[in-house]
Formats: sequence, structure tokens, C-alpha cells
Amino acid sequence: MYQRQCRRRKEDAPVEAAYKASKFGEVVTADHAHSADEEGWSVRDDRYLLVVKDVYSGWLEAYPVHSNDADDAFNALNSFLGQNEKIGFLHRWCARV
Repeated sequence: MYQRQCRRRKEDAPVEAAYKASKFGEVVTADHAHSADEEGWSVRDDRYLLVVKDVYSGWLEAYPVHSNDADDAFNALNSFLGQNEKIGFLHRWCARV
């Protein structure tokens, strides 16, 4: 079921067209990228990247994280926005290689 939803989402319009943002952090998209090869790991053995994009500004950043769990994602999103800011809407990409 999950993969069907992701495939269907790829056929839809980009999130930028579906959700209009009027300020930074109002609409954010994110997804994890994984390096199966040890050469792609960080010096702290982080095996994943959380790639985050703000729809309003187009700002894109990638954060090395140890896993793809909620705690690591939460910490990375706090780094992206700042601890006192809140995301209005978070859209998770369904990118699959």
C-alpha cells in the first residue's frame, strides 16, 4: 500500500503547486536518503541524510542523521527552522531509487 501511494504521489502536481506558502516554514517538504555503502557514511557513522526544503523560499538543506527515526528527524527539522519556530505543514516525499 505504501509504495502505491508513493507512485501515485509522483504523478500528482509538485507540492509547491498544491500548497501555497506565504512565509518561511509554513510548508516544508522532507525525505531521507540512505547510503548503504560505508564510504558514504559521515565521520560519526551517520548513514542517512534528511533533505529538507522550504516551499516559500526554495531553501534546501541536508542534515546527516544516524537513522531515519522520528527523534533524528525532529532534531534536524529544529536545526532547519530553529527550536522556537513551528512548521505549518510537513510533506514527506516518497522518493524511491
